Amino acid sequence: MARATMLSIVVAGCVLAACGGPEVTLKNPQNGEVASCKGGVGATGVTSSRVADDLMTKCVDSYTQHGYEVVSAKQ
Repeated sequence: MARATMLSIVVAGCVLAACGGPEVTLKNPQNGEVASCKGGVGATGVTSSRVADDLMTKCVDSYTQHGYEVVSAKQ
């Protein structure tokens, strides 16, 4: 049941955010908190793509250093 609730929240958030760009969802196994790192929509050019990739990597790294685990990723 908790997984269905989490999925509903993710889907609702996706609809509100127009589902643009890459997204990584993470979960803290100790307390059940869910976090997400989202890439920007509309980044163009090699430099912008690299900056967006770096920001996504830093976001995911920050959460994993605090015990979060990746539960899903989409492009």
